[in-house]
Amino acid sequence: MSDTHPKKRKTFVARIRGALIAGLLVSAPLAISVIIAKWLIDAIDNQIIPLFPASWEAAELFDRIPGSGVIILLLALIVIGGLTGGLIGRSLVGFIENVIKRTPLRVFHTTIKQILHTVLNGQSNAFQKPVLVEYPRSNCWAVGFITNEKCYQKLSDSTGDDTMVSIFLPTTPNPTSGFLLFVPKKDVRPLQMSVEEAIRLVISAGILTDEIAPKPED
Repeated sequence: MSDTHPKKRKTFVARIRGALIAGLLVSAPLAISVIIAKWLIDAIDNQIIPLFPASWEAAELFDRIPGSGVIILLLALIVIGGLTGGLIGRSLVGFIENVIKRTPLRVFHTTIKQILHTVLNGQSNAFQKPVLVEYPRSNCWAVGFITNEKCYQKLSDSTGDDTMVSIFLPTTPNPTSGFLLFVPKKDVRPLQMSVEEAIRLVISAGILTDEIAPKPED
C-alpha cells in the first residue's frame, strides 16, 4: 500500500504539468500575437489621432475607439491613391517630388519609392530564396535570403567576380534587422526549405526546424 500513493501522486503531478504545458502552448502564441497587434495599432493611433484638433468632438471619439487611427490611415491612403490618378493629383505629387529631389532627403525618398514599386508590383523575387552562406568565418554557416541575383558591375570590377549576389542575413530573434552581404554565387548554398520555415528557424534561434539540407548541385 505504501508504494501506491507515491505512484498516484506522481501521476497527478504529471497530469498537472502536462496541462500546464498544454495551456502555455495554446495561450502564449495567442497572447504574444495579440500583444504585437495591439502594439502596432496603438503605435499608429498615437501618430494619427494627435493630428486632429483636440477641440473636435470626432478627435475625442477617435481617442476612445482603439484602432480608429488604423481605419483613418487606410481611408486616407485610399483617397490619396484615388486623387493621384487624376491630372491635378499627379501634378501635385510631381511638384512635391521635385522639391524633395533638391533636398538631402532625395536619397531616402528615391530608394524607398523604388523598393515599394518593386515589391508591391510583384516584380521582385527578393526574400523568396533561403540560402546558407559561410559567416562570419569559413566552416561557420548562417541562414540568409537572396535579395538580388543580378551582377553588380562596380562590385564585379572591384572583386573580379561577375556572379555576385546580394544576401540579407537576419539576426536572431529579431529578423527585421541584420546585415547586407555580397557573396559570389558559387559560395551560396540554396536550402530545401520554404521562406516561412527559414524565418521560423531564425526567430526560434534554431529550436524549431526540420533538418537543414542544402539543395543538391545541378
